[in-house]
Amino acid sequence: MPTTTSSSRRKASRREPTSDIDESPPTNTRRSVDEDVEDDEVQSRRPNRKNVKKKGKNRAVVPPDDNADEVEDDDEEDEDEDPIDVENFPDQPLLRAHVERLHAFSTDWQSVANTIKTSEGAMEGIALALSEATDGDAVDKELLQVETTLKSLIDVEMEMQLHKELLKDLAQVVATEDVVDIMERYDKGVKGLKRKYEEMTTRQKYAKNAVYKEFKESLYSVDHPGEAMPPITDFIAQEPGDEEDDDDELEIGGVTQDFKCPLTLRTLEDPITSATCGHSFSQDALRQLFSNQQSAKKCPAAGCNRSFRFQDCKPDRALAQRMRIFAKRQKEKSQVSSEEIIS
Repeated sequence: MPTTTSSSRRKASRREPTSDIDESPPTNTRRSVDEDVEDDEVQSRRPNRKNVKKKGKNRAVVPPDDNADEVEDDDEEDEDEDPIDVENFPDQPLLRAHVERLHAFSTDWQSVANTIKTSEGAMEGIALALSEATDGDAVDKELLQVETTLKSLIDVEMEMQLHKELLKDLAQVVATEDVVDIMERYDKGVKGLKRKYEEMTTRQKYAKNAVYKEFKESLYSVDHPGEAMPPITDFIAQEPGDEEDDDDELEIGGVTQDFKCPLTLRTLEDPITSATCGHSFSQDALRQLFSNQQSAKKCPAAGCNRSFRFQDCKPDRALAQRMRIFAKRQKEKSQVSSEEIIS
């Protein structure tokens, strides 16, 4: 039986640690390696927060656009194009559809002119009210101011009318041809018509104006009832440019305004005026003449051949006011005469 030597025992003892390491490696070392690998994988999947710029709360990160380079190229091409020269951009011709708009603008100017004409008509009532309320020489000064205001209103109305007429003319031009300089034509036309009107004399501006003529007739009839007003040119001084032919054309007397009723031959009471012929009557007397008849009758005023119905007559407040002013002035004259006789 062989005997084990000490040297063989030493070799055996040296191999034991090696076999233990190969068969059962340390568990803690392997777990540590696995955890390091997992951490590396997690870090690789997380975005680099240092490179992400926050622009607001809960703002989503926009992924890069593959077409960004193309858009930038297009922007660069647009910047290379020449800018539009607005000042030298040519005007475009008006369309045929714009004709109706021009007519609409013309109608708007006419509406403004009508409003001003209504104010003109109110001047007569204001003048009569001043004549009734003001005594002495002060009334003449007040009436002159009212007349000046009336002339100013007539001037404004005529300016509105020329705007209207010019737009109507331009509408006809646009309907037949291409017009690219509409604003230039309009401005030039307005300035030309205004200059032409401003160069007219006072007679040429107002002597033929119906509102101005009625204004003068109304005031004249207060002091001269039953008399026809002289030609209106007698109240407007002649100026350079007023030709003799114009004077002959304007020499037309005013309408005679009598404060007596053609039916009763007495002073009018509650005057009513026919819209057909302009003659005035006392309302009760005219009502009795018609006796509730609807048919027309010949005007009872001497020399009038017109016929009208009772419904064609309207109360004439302006005439009633003139009658009151006339009665007041007649009373003042009689008082002055009485004082002169006593003195």
